[in-house]
Amino acid sequence: MEDTNGYIHSGGNSIRTSDLLTLINSMSSAMILVKLDIDDTAGNIICVNKSATKLIGKQARELLNESADSIFSRDGITLPMNKYNSTESSNPPSYLKKIVRENEEVVNVEVESTLVQVESGEQYLLYTLKDITEEMKLQKRLETSLKQFESLFQNNPDVTFSINPVGALTNINAAGARILEYSIQELIGMSFRDLIATEDVEITDNVNSTELKFGGNTATIFPNPFDDEINISFSKLVNFNSVSVSLKNSIGTLILENSDFVVQSDNRSLKAIGLTGLASGTYILNLSVGNKSDTAILIKN
Repeated sequence: MEDTNGYIHSGGNSIRTSDLLTLINSMSSAMILVKLDIDDTAGNIICVNKSATKLIGKQARELLNESADSIFSRDGITLPMNKYNSTESSNPPSYLKKIVRENEEVVNVEVESTLVQVESGEQYLLYTLKDITEEMKLQKRLETSLKQFESLFQNNPDVTFSINPVGALTNINAAGARILEYSIQELIGMSFRDLIATEDVEITDNVNSTELKFGGNTATIFPNPFDDEINISFSKLVNFNSVSVSLKNSIGTLILENSDFVVQSDNRSLKAIGLTGLASGTYILNLSVGNKSDTAILIKN
């Protein structure tokens, strides 16, 4: 257990060194034990478990008695790892570090340090390392995808907007505001129906499908908006081996792929079902027939 000063104890007494080493070597998490120097700075490594050697890319014999800081790259260090002050917080401090393996592969790790006092009175720092390389890559890809979507949205020369499930505008680009002759602030929250000419409202209320044309063949996608299923019906017979369809959300994440759309018995239509759990919002359906492709904007209720 850990007390309010950040010390690890066992049954009310400081843990024995042998028990501590056994514990570290039995853990699946990557762990390094470092003895504190007289001035309370991190000294040399005295124990490193298998998970840590695998993460660092070195054998245990190469790491023992080396400085703890020597395994981390000086490039990109966000917080120093030299002194532990147990009075600052009862939570173990954490750091973002980089490890550069011998093959020059860079591993991003989150390092958590905990002060440990053993029976003899000696103090150690126990470092727990978590590989967050893939997590950081995913975060970067997501940020890039969001920036690309925002750029496409804002720079489209046509009216481009998003609405919520009840039809109120949640965002609109500058071109849309200019064409509609409103300010963006005036348009946000306005009902889409308010932007349609009165004589066209009844027509739009009856529209629950979207059509895409591929030469002489028309694909009707319905219902739109949809709840549990999406249907794609072709006006003429089509070779479904030449048809590819996918559904993505507004930030480009793949939701449905080609295999999710099942050919129906009439050999002219496809259907995807079980969509009730999808979040309400805007989705992009990509449809290819032969060497021609087109997209349709669908709304999930």
